[in-house]
This record gives sequence, C-alpha cells and structure tokens, in this order.
Amino acid sequence: MLTHLIKNLNLALTMAFILIAGTSFAQKPITWKGGTPGMENDWACPYNWSTGAVPDEFSNVIIPDVSTTSLSLPVIHSGEVEINRMTIHSNALLTIEKGARLNVIDNIEMHS
Repeated sequence: MLTHLIKNLNLALTMAFILIAGTSFAQKPITWKGGTPGMENDWACPYNWSTGAVPDEFSNVIIPDVSTTSLSLPVIHSGEVEINRMTIHSNALLTIEKGARLNVIDNIEMHS
C-alpha cells in the first residue's frame, strides 16, 4: 500500500514538473514599438519592445506598421539574434546590418 502511494506521488510530482517546465519555455508574443530616446531603432534596447525585454529564442516577434506611432523601424546592429517566429506587417521593415545575423527557428510571415 505504501509503495503504491509513493509511486502515485512520484508520478504526480513528475507531471507537475513537466507542466511547469513546459509553461516556462512556451513561446511568447512580443511586439516592436521602438522610439526609446537615443535608441529609437535599436533591436537590443529592451524599452523598444512591448514586454520590456529583448526577444529571445522563445519569442514570436511582431513588427507592426509604426508609421502612425514611433516612426522607428527596428535595426539589428551587430551580433547574432535568435527568435522563434517573426510576423512583419505591411509598411514595416527590419534592417539587419552587416556583421549582424537573425536566426528564425520556426517561420517568417509577411502580412500585406
């Protein structure tokens, strides 16, 4: 009886761990807003993003049309950036400068 109870407890703890681990690594949407003074176009500036954090490999990045808001289009100046997915809306643009690299794990969608 005690052995059966311990097995059930171990199974329950394992399932709880899997659920918690799965949610902590879930893809998260993050939208470019730009416009931070002195860093208006800088991809690496956390204040240019809706979540206040720079996108990472778990991020689903959205680049909207900023023609009526900040007017600041994102620029990756250097280094290697890895994200999960990217959606670029019409009238939006992303610049990747020489020496910089963008790796998209899943896919890129263009909306017109």
